[in-house]
Amino acid sequence: IRLASPEEFDPKKFLCESRFSIEEQFVKLLEVIDSVNNPFLKKLLEEFFYDDDFVEKFLRAPAGKTVHHACIGGLLEHTLGVVEICETVAKRFKSIDRDLLISAAILHDIGKVREYEVKISIDRTIEGMLLGHLYIGADMISKAIDRIEWFPMSLRTKLLHCILSHHGQYEYGSPKRPKTLEAVALAYADALDSKVKGFEEHIERELGESNKGWTKKHFAFDVPIYFDGEISYEEEG
Repeated sequence: IRLASPEEFDPKKFLCESRFSIEEQFVKLLEVIDSVNNPFLKKLLEEFFYDDDFVEKFLRAPAGKTVHHACIGGLLEHTLGVVEICETVAKRFKSIDRDLLISAAILHDIGKVREYEVKISIDRTIEGMLLGHLYIGADMISKAIDRIEWFPMSLRTKLLHCILSHHGQYEYGSPKRPKTLEAVALAYADALDSKVKGFEEHIERELGESNKGWTKKHFAFDVPIYFDGEISYEEEG
């Protein structure tokens, strides 16, 4: 018995991938970016998503290690999920700055491209363990803003607040709690997408696609989950 060398096996056998087309999801994300009217926020988004090196990392990155979207393309899938929820919220609450909220939703987890590393499993990097993706993402955004001439300081502050507060509570890792409309909307959208996906993935792991009943207690949510339907993975339309 010996360890297999890298050329002797396909790493994809050990990793799952988003059930939705990564290419099609990325096209949708670019369409959302194109819909942003604020010229400073659009330029900021283009700093990341028109950068081939960043995009390659972003499309491969997971959104989590175990709890939700723990797969290749998971970060893209989660990001689009949060964006879609935020679009609905922005239409319902007219006082919200839609461009700010959508930009924050697109950028909220970009620190995960450096928090996680994907080989034959998903692991946290040393940087991810010591700093976390909220700080890493805020730092990445702050440095990108420095490259954009005349970027308004007030807009910078509100955007970074959204990023740093999007986990909602101190005990969940946010150094700040949400204090603006956009920040509180983002925090709840992020929680909704991640928790529902976490439930769905746990159901599938425990019960399989055709089984029904109760799962074992979920280690993160601290409850067993009941399911008597059928999980559907139709393409997003």
